[in-house]
Amino acid sequence: MIVPILRYPDPRLSLKAAPVRDGEPLDALIENLLDTMKKNNGAGLAAPQIGVALRVFVLSEETSPTQQVFVNPSWFTHGTGGRISSEDEGCLSFPGVRITRPRYPHVMVHAWDRRRQMFELVLSDFAAFAVQHENDHLDGVLMADGMPRGERRRIAALVRRGRA
Repeated sequence: MIVPILRYPDPRLSLKAAPVRDGEPLDALIENLLDTMKKNNGAGLAAPQIGVALRVFVLSEETSPTQQVFVNPSWFTHGTGGRISSEDEGCLSFPGVRITRPRYPHVMVHAWDRRRQMFELVLSDFAAFAVQHENDHLDGVLMADGMPRGERRRIAALVRRGRA
């Protein structure tokens, strides 16, 4: 089912998501996330973006061909090197807004899949950036958090008017 995506500056976007408990039903949430992400041409979508404060996000098949569902994820830098700029980073909660943000180019992520099987995955470049971006949502961290106050206000006004 396609559900509404919360838009900045909705305060629910800044809340830290709770871990999913063993046995907690997830099928409907996962389907809503996947359907909503696809309908909006997203690379990823986190549960807090649809008003569900659980540690779940999904990535598109184009972003992560081998794994689309991430439950209770944790990620670590992988390989050598520091952060690089993820140019032109966008977000479905900030329609039309693009920023440059420092991200690690290689990450290892541990998570449950939709059947609650633990997996480990090494991702690079855009997929690594997407994992970091969606995990930020789980921690209540938004694209606007590093922006000056005036820029945050300007973007909030644009998003409200649908002109971002």
